[in-house]
This record gives sequence, structure tokens and C-alpha cells, in this order.
Amino acid sequence: MNQKTELTSILARFMGETYRVPDDAYDDENVWRAAVKESRTMDPTAYAELLRYAASVTTWSDDPERDLREAMGILDKAGKQEWAAWCRVDLISYLEEGSERERLLERALQIFTTENDRAGIGAVMEARGEENPFVVDGAGLTEEEQMALYAEGYTIRWSPGTYGKTREELDAESLPIPPDLTNIPALVIGTGVLCFMVSAAGFIQWGEAPIDGLFLGSCGGCLFSISILITGLTMLWKARSVAQSGNNDV
Repeated sequence: MNQKTELTSILARFMGETYRVPDDAYDDENVWRAAVKESRTMDPTAYAELLRYAASVTTWSDDPERDLREAMGILDKAGKQEWAAWCRVDLISYLEEGSERERLLERALQIFTTENDRAGIGAVMEARGEENPFVVDGAGLTEEEQMALYAEGYTIRWSPGTYGKTREELDAESLPIPPDLTNIPALVIGTGVLCFMVSAAGFIQWGEAPIDGLFLGSCGGCLFSISILITGLTMLWKARSVAQSGNNDV
């Protein structure tokens, strides 16, 4: 009997050391289910991690609360306190407010504090509705800077529209858009055209009648319209010259 127990123990240790979770187990539900069956006896720690992955990352778990509790117990017994603490943090999302929820968070916080795990401490604080002091704005960070922050336990988040953009791109977007210098000249030219159309309508109305106030007013309106058009065209030419010189400077 003792020999059988010893052989079983040796076999379990050997299988645990040699078993490796297939990479596809994290992408394919069928592979994950097969890995769960194999790892349950071959590598309980890997089995617990697979349970947690399905309960907290995917929707493959049939009973997330049950699986997280089982994973937490296995990891606690295996001495994987930090991993078990993450199971506690994940588990509270399935629990109502109450003493058990707070006990789980308090125990997780103790473990994360002992391990100096900033990500874990921040997760507990957020679960309690508190501000996470270990969140960093990822806008403009290089991949190397992000990896360094992740290694130190920080959580990186991006504001809308900033993910994947360099500092140079963000700086360029933050610069004020220069006003269109042709807006005012275009408005002046449009005013001149309208005035000319009104004056032309006066001439049409006047026809071949004797010279009167309508004729003189229409003549004055045409001259005034032409002066406005010349002024607008001059302003437009100057505006385009300024814009062209600015582009050449760049």
C-alpha cells in the first residue's frame, strides 16, 4: 500500500513537471476543454489557471463562480498565493455586496501588498470603488516604455483616439487648426457679386426710359460692385500669397 502511494506521488510529480498546456487552449474552446481534462490530474496548478482563464477572460466556463472557487482552493494549497488572490478579485464580480465579498478583497489586498503587486493592489481598490493610483495614461508611450511600466505592475489605459499613436502624431493633432485666410476675401467677392446682380436688375427695370434716379442708382451700384470685386480679388491674391509663403517655409 505504501509502495503504491509512493509510486502515485512520484508519477504525479513527474506528470506535473512534464505537462504543458497547449497554446491553442487559450484560443480554441475545444482545445481548452481537452486541456482541462488532461491537466486536472497531471498538473492541478495548470488546471486551476485554465479554470480561471475561462471564468474571467472568456465565456467558456459553465459556472464561473464554481470554477473560480475551485481554482482559488487549488492555488492556495499549492502555495500560489498571488495567483489565488487574482481568483478572489475575479470572484467578487459574481457576488453581491456583503461580508464575504469584503473578506475576499481584504485577503487579496494583503497578498498583493506583501508581493508589492501594484496591478493587484489597484484592482482591489477599483473593486472597492476607489481610485487606482497605479494607472498610467498610455498616450504616446513607446512599446519599450509600456513594457517597462507593465513590468513594474502599472496599468496602462488610453484615452479615446490615442491608442497606437506616437507623441509626434498626438502633438500634431493638438496644434490649433490655422484659419482659412480666404474666407474673408470670398465673403467680400460674394457681396460684390450680389451688389452687381441687384444693379443689373435695376438696368433691366429701367430699360430705355429717360435717365432718372433708377438709372443713376444702377450706375452707382455697378461701380460700387466692381470696386468691391476688385477689393475682394486683391485680398484673395494676398491671402494665397501668404499661404504659399508659409508652405515654402515648412
